[in-house]
Amino acid sequence: MIKSLFFEKGADFLKLNQWEVKLKISEGSYRKAETFATVVYALAAILKDEEIFSIASRMTGDQYIHAVLPFNQACYFAVTGQKESMLQSIRRSVELGAKADEFMNEKDFDPFKKDPDFLEALVPKSEDKK
Repeated sequence: MIKSLFFEKGADFLKLNQWEVKLKISEGSYRKAETFATVVYALAAILKDEEIFSIASRMTGDQYIHAVLPFNQACYFAVTGQKESMLQSIRRSVELGAKADEFMNEKDFDPFKKDPDFLEALVPKSEDKK
């Protein structure tokens, strides 16, 4: 199984087959771990796999700067029926620059596309007060 590809090695590294991936992103480091984590979150969403989601979470914690990471988290939460967590991830993704049409075009959010809470989460806070 895919999960068997991953195992921990030390506090700051994850090993995926032969490749060590630096974890625990620092402000000055190149953000390869974040890029890799976005793909792992997408994999977790596709497989609806909590363990893979947990692996991705350990890669970045709450230290990320790209909208795609919380977007992929939101996809996972959507397909696993975790609405409140999905809404939080959507809000964070929108804060980081994701656009409403990205969410509206993603099939993972189909069950929520008429939900007022979902639609409200897509509105950036700066526009919310207009």
